[in-house]
Amino acid sequence: MPPHRQAVHVVGNQFGQSIILNLLIDMTDNQHLIKYEDFVIGFANKTVKFEIKNKKEFAVLFFDNFIAWLMRVLLVLVILPFILIPFFCFKFNNWWLLLGFVGVLFGNAIHGINTKSSRPFKNMVELSLSFIFLLGVLIYFLGLLQPFVFSFACLVYSFFFMDLSNNIYDEIAKNNLLKNEPLYYFAIEKNVIDVSNI
Repeated sequence: MPPHRQAVHVVGNQFGQSIILNLLIDMTDNQHLIKYEDFVIGFANKTVKFEIKNKKEFAVLFFDNFIAWLMRVLLVLVILPFILIPFFCFKFNNWWLLLGFVGVLFGNAIHGINTKSSRPFKNMVELSLSFIFLLGVLIYFLGLLQPFVFSFACLVYSFFFMDLSNNIYDEIAKNNLLKNEPLYYFAIEKNVIDVSNI
């Protein structure tokens, strides 16, 4: 085999069935390619980062059925406010509770800012505890069905579950990528991930 080609044996999981691929990766097209050993060391030293470009293909390659099920549960928890807010408005005949959607919007905005920080998990814990304490005080003195308090409760809920699902996804993705050298090269070859130096 020519030295610029590398044989890779890939095993993936799609819908409960194993996928086995044998392929040759052309290393001449990937002159900027970071080798797996350098990626693992660089990731530990925080000098290398990766970005998932195609989440669907990444999930097929790196996530098993339990993790796919967990992601679906988190997705349901993330979209639950869009079902519950109108329900509570109708049940309590208080249409001011629709302001909960504003809380969801701001919760997503805070989540977007937090994901760009250098320590998203620690920030998530600190912000969630601060928000929950403030929410508890507001509920105690004003009650949950006040429009401002309800909107703030939606903000806290939206921020927490968006951040939680994002952090879990990233952590599982990182761990699975660090454990599987053949899939690392396959994901780069198929443009599923992008690896770069920081």
